[in-house]
Amino acid sequence: RARQRATAARAALSAASHVRAGGRQQQRDCDTRAGGRTVLRVLIVDDEENIRRVIRLTLQASGYEVGEASDGESGLELFGDGATWDAVLLDQRMPGMDGLETLRHISDRDPAARVIMATAYASIELAVDAMKLGATDFVRKPMTPEILRNAVAAALSKETRTRVQGRSTRAEA
Repeated sequence: RARQRATAARAALSAASHVRAGGRQQQRDCDTRAGGRTVLRVLIVDDEENIRRVIRLTLQASGYEVGEASDGESGLELFGDGATWDAVLLDQRMPGMDGLETLRHISDRDPAARVIMATAYASIELAVDAMKLGATDFVRKPMTPEILRNAVAAALSKETRTRVQGRSTRAEA
């Protein structure tokens, strides 16, 4: 019986996660944890495996579901139209498509996407360019787990402001 109730609750949440967005239906991949809270999903796009692992472990320990991509192209493939991701942590310097180009494509697909740019090669010019392209935040690597958690939390809290401006296409988290 408990399993049946849990299955019914997941189905109800999934049904409630359909939102109308610009004339098309989007479905948010809605997973839940104990207590009925929605699990927020963060996509990490970074070419350095060790950095992805540390970020993944930090975010998972904070309760986030995490996806990983090792370059801009595979990041865009996983990102899709953005409906299943609550935030993206995006490295700037990667082989092939760099972070700014990846950010440009993400913003084209979902103007309300919350993208945190991360780089060890920070400059004011790069930060300004990233913000102009729609980045929510810009952090310098290496970053502490606390800085990472705070950047993700801040990016996720900006959904309300974006929604008020009428640009968001996501369901409430």
